[in-house]
Amino acid sequence: MDDDRFTFFSKFVQWLDCWKNLKRNKREGCLSEETFFALRHTVNTIPELIKYILTEHNFKYVLTGKFQTDNLEARFGQYRQMSGANYHVTVQEILQAEKKLRIKSVLTLHSDKYGTISL
Repeated sequence: MDDDRFTFFSKFVQWLDCWKNLKRNKREGCLSEETFFALRHTVNTIPELIKYILTEHNFKYVLTGKFQTDNLEARFGQYRQMSGANYHVTVQEILQAEKKLRIKSVLTLHSDKYGTISL
């Protein structure tokens, strides 16, 4: 596909790589390794996803502004809260929290006054 927006993504990935390779103080003016990886991966993946949607599914356009991870981020927020508000949760803590959340999703209370109440 020949579109300036795809060219922008490609040039932006090149710029990110050059920026990362600059010699500078590790704590100033740079992203964490995780954030850099996520940004670079996203910038590489979005054009491929758009091309796939347009060609394989014959869409006329793609609303990239609708791509979001709010639900995923909210779930990880629950994991962190259930792990003592710890930002760095372990796999074991995630599995335990997920088990609790799934159990909670099927439990309900029944009240004569208030009816059915979800926990």
